[in-house]
Amino acid sequence: AVDFLEPEGQPIMKRSMAEALISGRIVQYEVDGPGRDGLAHYRSRIRRLDDGRLLLFSTDVTQTHAAEQRARTFEARLDALRDALPVVLYEGRPIERDGARSFESTWVGGGVEEVTGLAYAQYLDSSIWFDRIFADDVALVQQIVDQVYDEGKDSWSIEYRWRKGDEQIWILNAGRVVRDDHGRPLRIAGINFDITEQKELQTQLLHAHKMEAVGKLAGGVAHDFNNLLTCIISFAGFASDELAADDPVRDDLDEVLNAARKAADLTRQLLTFSRQQPVELRPVDLCQAVLGLEKLLRRTIGEDVALQLDVTPHPVVVIADATQIDQVLLNLALNALQAMAD
Repeated sequence: AVDFLEPEGQPIMKRSMAEALISGRIVQYEVDGPGRDGLAHYRSRIRRLDDGRLLLFSTDVTQTHAAEQRARTFEARLDALRDALPVVLYEGRPIERDGARSFESTWVGGGVEEVTGLAYAQYLDSSIWFDRIFADDVALVQQIVDQVYDEGKDSWSIEYRWRKGDEQIWILNAGRVVRDDHGRPLRIAGINFDITEQKELQTQLLHAHKMEAVGKLAGGVAHDFNNLLTCIISFAGFASDELAADDPVRDDLDEVLNAARKAADLTRQLLTFSRQQPVELRPVDLCQAVLGLEKLLRRTIGEDVALQLDVTPHPVVVIADATQIDQVLLNLALNALQAMAD
């Protein structure tokens, strides 16, 4: 009779009894039934005796069974957490690949496809894994492997470029090696991160430092150049004052003075760029700014290009830096010139 068992365990015991009677082999099964402190879990072995009777051995493994269930639950949670991580976890063993010493992954977990673009089975194939590393970086990876074998290196942290589909990413590979009693590599364990975003931020930071250095250099040059312009403007002004009002040379000197003043404004813009002089915001009439640049624009674009100004007679005033407005207008003219067909 099996009525003393829980309902779901009764057919299990019946099948096990029938199998033992027919086969003559020892049959093992587990069922829940009544115990000293309530419901218990039994691990049983049943066999057929020579006279056809059945011999049953049952052990109360309730605590062991509960511990195993807790371990399975914890492992399932750990697996779920591991697979949700945006990293690659791996274990590996030493191998020889194309005559070179290397390692291959024996287990991999985490966001393998998310990070590397490879399926789990592909990542376990060391030949596919190595082919995804940029050719220029393979030597660096092999150097680490050689140090693990020959120099007793027990940990590493290296960065290399990786082909993820059609894009290039940066991988940070950090790991440790476990050795046998003779010091030979036995297995490795490590983690891979996608550090592409950090690399891009690092590049931007380096660029910002370079721009700061350029700004300081521009500021120093601008100060020296401004001193020269002061001399040019002063002596050109003195020479102009000595000439008669109708002297044709006076017009040439006026152009020199206008150009020098424009250069002084550009110098001030360089000082602004280097943060050594603040932007000077004031009312600027855009119409007058355009008219004031007309001669410079005509000489800049050359005689082969016609320049036609259509300026309203009414003032169009904005609050801006006059030098930057001039620079914008000049850039627009130069960009239009470069866009024209030859």
